[in-house]
Amino acid sequence: MFIKQRLNKSIKKSKNIKELLNNIINIALKNKANNIHLEPHGYNYHIRYRINDELKKVGRMPFKFGENIITYLKKIKDKNNNFTLKIDKKKSININFHIFPTIFGAKATLHFIKKDGIGLTSLKLNPDQLNTITNTLLNDKGLVLLTGFKPLKKNKILYALMHHLLESRDLNMFTIEDYIDYSLPNVKQKALENFTDTSVFQNLKTISKKNPQAIMLSHISGPTSARMVINSALLNNLILTYLPLSEEYYNKIPSLKHWGIDDYLIKSVIKLIMYPNKNKIEIKEF
Repeated sequence: MFIKQRLNKSIKKSKNIKELLNNIINIALKNKANNIHLEPHGYNYHIRYRINDELKKVGRMPFKFGENIITYLKKIKDKNNNFTLKIDKKKSININFHIFPTIFGAKATLHFIKKDGIGLTSLKLNPDQLNTITNTLLNDKGLVLLTGFKPLKKNKILYALMHHLLESRDLNMFTIEDYIDYSLPNVKQKALENFTDTSVFQNLKTISKKNPQAIMLSHISGPTSARMVINSALLNNLILTYLPLSEEYYNKIPSLKHWGIDDYLIKSVIKLIMYPNKNKIEIKEF
């Protein structure tokens, strides 16, 4: 209720669209939200915050306000759909945003890009697990697969793996993401507005022409991108990605026969699977 009251007050008192957007973002940050969704509904835009993996409706504003915010975001973004917001004299935050068309109007999502706390030590692994992961990340090719994690936890693990590669090896690295959660220096990061099997495949194909050595993919989204991932991992790339699996496959090599991919291909590329066990991370080496 407190969030709704603050939002309603800021909507009424904001002098312009820039001030309104800043207020919406500042209230989200103070309530430890990870991202913001602005969704058109009838004559209004609904405001939702994702807090602890739960998307909560926290307020609404007139439709015109939502439209004007999206127009303003288009003007201030860079080529990667990022912009920086100054919170106070000493602090600023980087934000990645995407716009999606709906039958009611344009929907916008804003994701806060974090900068620190993403090393392997942040995952609270035991010494044996750390040793296994660091040895696995010395490979020049192969597949490190995550499964079973909630989106925020999945992202945190993928970024921790990439961060370790950045710190320990000099590689040509790329990412294909549904949204950018952390900024990785010297990594070519790309967020896709439409994260589909076809768009992922096309971007993997483009990256393959740039001599990549390590690629982080937010998740495997279909058979075409899955085949591309496996071929890349088989030939010359280290791939870090997520694939939703049923619990029976958490610590086993998964079958993707329903996508027309033979089991022997999967077995030949998987180096490591990471999966949840209650509140802990489990790993299985292959």
